[in-house]
Amino acid sequence: MKQKINKIVELVHNVANYWVEEDDYTNTYNSIRLLTKEVWNTHHSELLNELNQLDNPTADYQLFWLECLSFPRKSPNLNGLDGMPLSLPYSALPSDLNEFSFHDSKIEGFSIKDQSNVVFYIKLDSWQYDKSELTFYEVSNCFHQTDEGLIIENLDNIQDFCILSEGEAPNISFALKHLNIPNISSIKDKRLFYFFGLNSSKTYESIYIYLQKIGV
Repeated sequence: MKQKINKIVELVHNVANYWVEEDDYTNTYNSIRLLTKEVWNTHHSELLNELNQLDNPTADYQLFWLECLSFPRKSPNLNGLDGMPLSLPYSALPSDLNEFSFHDSKIEGFSIKDQSNVVFYIKLDSWQYDKSELTFYEVSNCFHQTDEGLIIENLDNIQDFCILSEGEAPNISFALKHLNIPNISSIKDKRLFYFFGLNSSKTYESIYIYLQKIGV
């Protein structure tokens, strides 16, 4: 895995510095995507840490890596911007959750099992299936952000939450800029999953979950 991570870092560095032949960019992006998929589930924190070590005052290499993943839907250079929708270009991540679509489905409730495993009970917007149980394993923290920007460190008030978008966001400083999350250093090595949607009062809210893996 270390060799694959080093190769990703090398390719991203080459792209960021225009050290790629003009006719070789597509192959380079495809290689970055393939290698990222192979290392992401088990070695995500190592990859992000290695990319972060390349950072300098004029370049954020974690964001260059995101741009490579989202090619050809190339995002703008995000460094210095205040914010953007989490789904762009984060949906390009090789994430377990990105394989499914819960758009317009409802989170009807949740339960906590074995202290660190959280199960979401979802009523699906689907012709084929009625309900789904989405399990988050080895959860470190759950946060609920209200439309006023208030961060609540539990999910107790979540009910009839209509999902508008969901996925995995890279656990990097850019993704966390607009979140007032305490003890952020304790979750830097976790994966970050999110749901954005409407609560039972029809106001926009978000759910953020830091953990190691998920299952449907």
